[in-house]
Amino acid sequence: MSRPFPRSPQSTFFFGTLALVVLLSLLFLAVGKGSTDGVLPTFLRSSNGRFSSPSAMVLKGEMEGLNWPSRLMEDQFYFIAGAGGGVTNQVVTLANMIYIALLSSRVPIVPSIYGYAGQLGGPLVTSPLLDLPFSSMFDLPRLFDHLHREHGLAGIIEWKDLVNVTKGDAYDKWNATSDWVDISCWNAFVPPFQDPMRTHRLNPTFSPLPPPTTPPRGGISIPTLTSYLHPDSPIIQPYLQAINGTVASLPSTKIACVDNLYYASVSIFVSNEWAGEAGFEVGAWPAVGRHMHWNPELRARGETVRRWLFGVSEWEEPVDFISVHIRHGDFLGSCPLSTPDSDIVPLCRSSDQYAYAVASMQSAILRQTGKTIKEVFVATDETDALFLHELTVVRRWKLVDEQLSLRIRRDWGDWHPTLIDKVLLSMGKGFVGTYSSTMSIASARRVEDWNGGPPSIYVNRNSPVGDDVPL
Repeated sequence: MSRPFPRSPQSTFFFGTLALVVLLSLLFLAVGKGSTDGVLPTFLRSSNGRFSSPSAMVLKGEMEGLNWPSRLMEDQFYFIAGAGGGVTNQVVTLANMIYIALLSSRVPIVPSIYGYAGQLGGPLVTSPLLDLPFSSMFDLPRLFDHLHREHGLAGIIEWKDLVNVTKGDAYDKWNATSDWVDISCWNAFVPPFQDPMRTHRLNPTFSPLPPPTTPPRGGISIPTLTSYLHPDSPIIQPYLQAINGTVASLPSTKIACVDNLYYASVSIFVSNEWAGEAGFEVGAWPAVGRHMHWNPELRARGETVRRWLFGVSEWEEPVDFISVHIRHGDFLGSCPLSTPDSDIVPLCRSSDQYAYAVASMQSAILRQTGKTIKEVFVATDETDALFLHELTVVRRWKLVDEQLSLRIRRDWGDWHPTLIDKVLLSMGKGFVGTYSSTMSIASARRVEDWNGGPPSIYVNRNSPVGDDVPL
């Protein structure tokens, strides 16, 4: 559903024209037209033809004392945003952040992904949980190589590049050596969404974004926001002069900062835009998210678990399967009765609708490829023993159970059970998910775009059940 942003009559023409120009830029990015400027100097390239570091050209080599802003280059402009919520919500936010940085000619400073025991599923994990650098989850050199070559992005900085405190694959914010840094930000939320920034030792003060960017928790217009954040923006200075004296500190031009960008989108609400419902490919997914491939080591670990689940040796061809994501909260939230879990209607504890959707996906794959896919991998945060028995024993679908989760956590760390689920979901030849789940939407796009899967199927309380599956 579109979310219009009302404008005053005096600014309608100007903002409309400006938004149109930026929108055309977005479409340019979405179709992937190349840039002739994105060629890295030879001395920055590694033996595989890529570069030594995504931050090599935008960050000074040594920290002067404990003040990381001193490492920023004089001829560059930077962008920081907070990311909150579940892991996939943070991933969407970071993709939006990189996209907006790309459009506004800034270098993104990408925060680490934070988690907590209840979010990651399985047995309780150590608390506090170490944050996960972006590059421990995604192939950052591959992403930057694409964005630099195609769109001329100057660099990407990770938070761990600034504070230089890591423990294995994780960022140890609890023992970081950097000082707290005061930073002046724009707030898209009311009140400002500041907790993620404070976990990275940022002490933010906030100024409200100019209208029409900030309808109450309703979304952020990426074209309009980009027009404000561009270093050469002709329209932000009058606004800064207008609010001078009414806020604690005016936002910086050098380091632009926004409290949260999860609800940022180009044309329609963010989850619908990521799901491809805009009618054409637009926004952060085609420009950035599609190119956020897994960290190679994480991908290899996912392949290992895939072989464990389906009983295939490393010398055999991996088994093809359909991916299913059943999210407890979103599925139960769509049920007709708002009652405690113990009293929920049987429909909400049944996998019949998912089974029907899987059969429909099998038919779609058969029509598209001529192949019959029998195996199913399911990821779920559901803990009900009867429901899990129905999935694994009655339907014989594979999942990472508690015993395997413990093994994964023991071998690779607390983050890996949830990461492996995401990697395995992305390996499917077709995808069935839960309606309105951000994790389902992101997994669906990976299966469709990376593997050529048919259009994904999302299950809700109105989805069909039965044996009459269309062929």
